[in-house]
Amino acid sequence: MKSRHPQLVLGILLTCTSAWATGTLHESEHIPLHLDLEMEGVEYRRVLQQSGVFPQLLNDDADPDVAPAGADLTRELSLGKRNLDFLDHLNSFRPESERLALTSPALQPGYPLDAPRESSPSLIRQRLAEIESSLPSELRAILFAQSSFPQGISLSDEEYLNWARKVDGIYQAAARWKLQEPYLQQYKARRSGDIRGYAFLVRDPSWREDLARWSSLDSERQSQLRSWIQQVCFNSEVDSSACQRQLQEVERNGKSVLAWTERYLPKSESIWNSYFQLRNRRSDVKWQRQRPELMTMPFKDPRDPAVSSFLIDNIEDEWKAENWNLKLKFESSGSWIGMAQIVFQPGATPHVNRLGGDIITMDANQPLTEYGTRWTIRHEFGHVLGLPDCYIEFFDSDRDVMVSYQIDLDNLMCSRRGRFQPIHFEELKKAYLR
Repeated sequence: MKSRHPQLVLGILLTCTSAWATGTLHESEHIPLHLDLEMEGVEYRRVLQQSGVFPQLLNDDADPDVAPAGADLTRELSLGKRNLDFLDHLNSFRPESERLALTSPALQPGYPLDAPRESSPSLIRQRLAEIESSLPSELRAILFAQSSFPQGISLSDEEYLNWARKVDGIYQAAARWKLQEPYLQQYKARRSGDIRGYAFLVRDPSWREDLARWSSLDSERQSQLRSWIQQVCFNSEVDSSACQRQLQEVERNGKSVLAWTERYLPKSESIWNSYFQLRNRRSDVKWQRQRPELMTMPFKDPRDPAVSSFLIDNIEDEWKAENWNLKLKFESSGSWIGMAQIVFQPGATPHVNRLGGDIITMDANQPLTEYGTRWTIRHEFGHVLGLPDCYIEFFDSDRDVMVSYQIDLDNLMCSRRGRFQPIHFEELKKAYLR
């Protein structure tokens, strides 16, 4: 697709990242970069190419022994780019209907609360070593060489894609680390927003009773609860070691562990709720009690039938419930100030300029028919309405790993596997039904 707005300059901007209880990020937590948690390898390739972070990796004859500043992941990045380039090469000989793809809706990974993704340079290099030793020799020769690509490969499509996806997973991890590496201190500050302790605690049906009879619990149960309630304490931005000392003192002096925990629960609950609450209510949304089945919102006419159909087919298809629909009203004249609109910029990381914002920026190089593009506009429109992301990513400096997870895999604002949920409808209703 040709760029519809070639005059726009590339910008990798912070999208509407969910903040903690205040609803806004502390200045020290500001990260001028938005990377969706489930970005695909081709998306990382575009970001790296457009950012110019690793110019030596953009050439096919790049020297894999020359590492950029920071963690040495040049080999992983070079290999991953060559893997994607080879896929493009293979597909150039295939009709469009038979082209190979590394991703699909069914293959979206998902990172739930109890199985977060953890990443670090050492873990990424370890994964490459494991794959390299077992790669089919034919594919290893292609990916680790700098020679021209062969026209085809003897592996079956299924076997080839299985290995190509594994290599692409390493590339994604390496690219994400290198792009985030300059902001590790900011990601470290986000650790206080790790809400897993609260989530696991309040989902446990007997947590309150067990905390009340703490001294009678067996050591295994105490250990489980202790890890959760110390995290609840840490949500209040108390130093993790201070939380540990406080709890030890409570136990040593025979004080109420339940009372100590309840002191910190309101902050954790507030953080949890902040990931789902609509903020920055728009003034141009119309939803009247006389017509409870319809919510409308003006949208700048893109003056392109393909784009108009893309918006209607995805936004109106997603943002609906039983006996309720959202409808876009395309405006071709008048003031555009504050009115929602879509712009296309080659190589851009899709984003909205702010929660409740008006400009949705999409990648002009991505076909409108691709699953990732269709999911993205559905998700980004949620930010236009004022809903935040509900996935969490922070740097755990105690273990030197980046930790990422999605609060609800079924939620459109958390995961590419998600859809519009009743909680979205209730938030919209509170904000806009008049």
